[in-house]
Amino acid sequence: MKVIFLYSLLIVCALNCANIEKEKKEVYSEENDNRQTTKLESGKYGDVSIAVSGDTVTGVYEYYDKWNESAKQFTDVNVFYFFGRLSNGKIAIKSGWPGEELISGLITYDGGIRLALKDQPNGYAAVDFEGEGYKFEKTANRKWQRIGIIRADKAHLHQAPSLEKTKIYVVANDVVKIIEKVQGWSRVEYSPLTNSSKIFTGWIQDSDLYSIDPDKW
Repeated sequence: MKVIFLYSLLIVCALNCANIEKEKKEVYSEENDNRQTTKLESGKYGDVSIAVSGDTVTGVYEYYDKWNESAKQFTDVNVFYFFGRLSNGKIAIKSGWPGEELISGLITYDGGIRLALKDQPNGYAAVDFEGEGYKFEKTANRKWQRIGIIRADKAHLHQAPSLEKTKIYVVANDVVKIIEKVQGWSRVEYSPLTNSSKIFTGWIQDSDLYSIDPDKW
């Protein structure tokens, strides 16, 4: 009887140890998942588009509302670009638009992002960015390397990094998302303001873009 009893105890202990190890693995897996969700990645965060490449972060906030058919433009608009570098889980940024005064700010992230600025940017005040800022939840993953602003008055998209241009073109201050770079050229995505679901893809020369650092505009 004692032998049977001891044998039963050994089986119970073995089962308990196996369950404990399984629970440890499950907890470890959940911790890994949590760490992955807190990693800042390129994509759409509501009205914010972000591109992450190494420790460099570029992005743009775009708010357009109330289309005026006669004027062929939106009446409520707020758009600003930002640039910064990842450091200790935060990004100190410089934000603004070509020709405007830059505003310093901070981005923190934990699945979504919180974007805070020292002053309220120019344009329609759909969001209050001062103080603690505003949190945007992630809405889509993208493989963008950079967010860019067109500097040239007019730049045609090319089928390849060459002089073979298409009929599609972008103009000064249009926002493009850079998905690939080769010597002197960038492959970009462009969506018209009136139809953001439509995406044109092509190559433009880097000389047609503003620097990613606003201090060099």
